Amino acid sequence: MTVTRVLTADQEIAYDRQVQQMMAIEQRKNELAQQLEREPTITIPFLYSGD
Repeated sequence: MTVTRVLTADQEIAYDRQVQQMMAIEQRKNELAQQLEREPTITIPFLYSGD
């Protein structure tokens, strides 16, 4: 059984903003890769627990 969940207007706006941010990060990463002539190393501190 498949459950389809409809987003509220506020949730859709928040989701759209997150997608736009992810697209901007990906674009900047690609620009850096071209400048560096290699893939950049990306550290995301808030995802790293340090364990």
